[in-house]
Amino acid sequence: MEKRLIIALVSSILFFVGYDYFVLQPYRANEAQQVEQQSATKSVGEQQNTISSTNTEQVVQKDIKPVDKEVKVQNVAAGTIINVETPLFSATLDTQGVAIKDFILKKYDLEDENGKVGLINLIQQTTNQFPLSVKFIDQRLAYIETANFSVNKTKIDLIKSEKDELIFVYEDENIKVTKSLTFHRDEYVFDFNVQLYPKKVFDKSIIVNLGPGIVSAAHGYDIFEYNRIVSFINDKKETLHIDDYEKPVQFMGKIDWMSVANKYFASILLPDAKNPPSAITATIDNYGKMLIGGFQYLNGKGTDPSNTQVRVYIGPQDSRAFAQYSETLDYLKDYGIFSFFAMPLFKFLTFIVSYTGNWGWSIIILTILIKILFYPLTKKSFNSMKRMKELTPQLKIIQERYKDDRQKLSEEMMSLYRTNKVNPMGGCLPMILQIPVFIALYNVLLVSIEIKGAPFILWIHDLSVADPYYIYPVLMGISMFVQQKISPPMGDPLQQKIMMFLPLIFTFLFMNFPAGLVIYWVVNNVLTISQQWYIYQQVDTTPKEYKFKEEKPKEISAEKSSETATEPTKKKKQEKKKGPRKKRK
Repeated sequence: MEKRLIIALVSSILFFVGYDYFVLQPYRANEAQQVEQQSATKSVGEQQNTISSTNTEQVVQKDIKPVDKEVKVQNVAAGTIINVETPLFSATLDTQGVAIKDFILKKYDLEDENGKVGLINLIQQTTNQFPLSVKFIDQRLAYIETANFSVNKTKIDLIKSEKDELIFVYEDENIKVTKSLTFHRDEYVFDFNVQLYPKKVFDKSIIVNLGPGIVSAAHGYDIFEYNRIVSFINDKKETLHIDDYEKPVQFMGKIDWMSVANKYFASILLPDAKNPPSAITATIDNYGKMLIGGFQYLNGKGTDPSNTQVRVYIGPQDSRAFAQYSETLDYLKDYGIFSFFAMPLFKFLTFIVSYTGNWGWSIIILTILIKILFYPLTKKSFNSMKRMKELTPQLKIIQERYKDDRQKLSEEMMSLYRTNKVNPMGGCLPMILQIPVFIALYNVLLVSIEIKGAPFILWIHDLSVADPYYIYPVLMGISMFVQQKISPPMGDPLQQKIMMFLPLIFTFLFMNFPAGLVIYWVVNNVLTISQQWYIYQQVDTTPKEYKFKEEKPKEISAEKSSETATEPTKKKKQEKKKGPRKKRK
């Protein structure tokens, strides 16, 4: 049993270390290549051929008509920057291609590797492909993707007004293209319309792209940053990671939304109910490092005007903000393999926060509730541990007596456990059951933007990052040492000495864990110590005296005893036989 405990503890350490290094890397989402509609993986050229060979006129939404506004636009120099200011963000757009070059959040900041705080620019600057670019399926119109557009104004300021609109126009002998963006004062969502007025017969099908990936660090590279395309299609979450990408792919079905996301932030396309996209596309940027996702619209061929409408969200993965637009957007958060448990755990924490107003106190309350929930199992566990301590002398006798007979040793030990109603593995059950809670809370603290920057008390200014002074990891190590001291010693002296190093190992391990998670563990240890002391005072664990089974005499001794016992009988028989013979004489 002692060896099993050592193995279990070593495995736990390896588990935590491995999880810390590897689980946050995007887990492989093979489902993204197995969409229910059996959408085939296609190259860009194959996609174009498929669209060209389809009767796209049948999928055009006839009830949507482009609004040809009489808008005064001004010609500007190529690459002119248009500024947008709202209380939530600052954005810049380039008139050349009309793509978003910067999107700086005003309510969020992160520290760089030198501790310098800076505002977050969500747009990846190491690429030449930017969000909201429009790709034309008809290659004869590909030049418009980088053409310089005229614009109705060069600046929008929504600090006081509720909403405003930017209108970009490009026109030549082939086509007129209008791109309009409507921004709202207190929303991360804005409306994006693309209107085409062909003067010749063209395929009006387009792809509205998001990406490449947005960044989550103010400067430099964030160790937890990763780029993925997430969509909710056919009532199911689909994920494509950069490591899973081989060539451009296309997903078809009922599309709720599509996003290019990292740990904390996301750019999201939300379809218009009257003008849904035909597919989701996924490609990679020119540098081969970041994924680009988009909505594909089949607008048919001809000279009729077409209008493509979509809503765009660029901002934090905040559940409160998501609730305004889709009930399924919370699935965008990457809680890992225990997301089925992490999501309700986060919602429950949010419920507690609505009363406490502080995430740190909410984590403590959650820990208390979990300890109450697991108290029956904890009680059985401590009872079993104390009984095991009391049985140690008898176990040593059994081990010494049957050290050369493994089978007999096992039988006698199990008999001793049954006599005293002890489960040697009972002490591990509460720990095993709490592992999903630990992992779920770990991911909630790492991924939830709502907790990013959330303070607790005194020196803890951000529960999602490590304790800057390592006070809580040290407290965790001390509490673990105290718990170990009041627990029954297990194993031989050498094993006990090895066990004494565990608090030190866990202290160093937890130094890089989020402060909120370490607070959870410290409070959990303190409550465990209190429960252990109380249970030990209440329970009588005096062991029952165990009687060894009587051993049978050895076979050789039994034979000799049998021969000795039968000798008088044989003599008597012989005397009886001799007696009658003498009488005959």
